[in-house]
Amino acid sequence: MPDLDRSVWTQTVGIDARGRVSLPPPVRQRLAWTNAAGIYLARLHGNGAVEVVTWAGNGERIRTALRERYDALPKHQRADFALAAMDRFQKFRGEKGGRLTLPAIVRSQIDPKGLQFVRIVVRDGSFHLWNDEAWKAGRVKRIALLEREGIL
Repeated sequence: MPDLDRSVWTQTVGIDARGRVSLPPPVRQRLAWTNAAGIYLARLHGNGAVEVVTWAGNGERIRTALRERYDALPKHQRADFALAAMDRFQKFRGEKGGRLTLPAIVRSQIDPKGLQFVRIVVRDGSFHLWNDEAWKAGRVKRIALLEREGIL
C-alpha cells in the first residue's frame, strides 16, 4: 500500500559487484537530495541498519565533535575512541540520479552474507539501508500493529 503514507517507502534492491546501489524513483521523490551528486555520511547502528544523511550540515559537525572529544581523552583511550568512530561513521559519495557507491564497511553491515541485496527504508524524512534479513526479522512485530487494529 505505497499510497497510504507518501513520506514512507521500503523496497529491497540489489547491490552490484562494485558495491553500488541505485535508488528507485520513489526514494528519490521522497528525498530530493538523493537525486544530486554529493557527499554523504553513513551512521552504522550495529543492528543491521545504516542511516544515510548529507555530509553538508552533518559531517563537519560530527567530525568537529569527535575531534574535540578525542583531544580531551587520555592518550591510552584515544585508539579505542578512534576505532569506534571509524566503526560508526563513514563518508562516501553519491552520483547524480541516486546511485550510491557504498564503502566496504557499510556493505559488510547491510549484506554480511554477500547476498547482494539491501532493504531501503524512508521514514519521517530519514533514509536507512537495512540488512534485509534483519528487516524481515522485525516484520512480525510490524504486522502485529495491523492485527491489533483489526486489519487481517
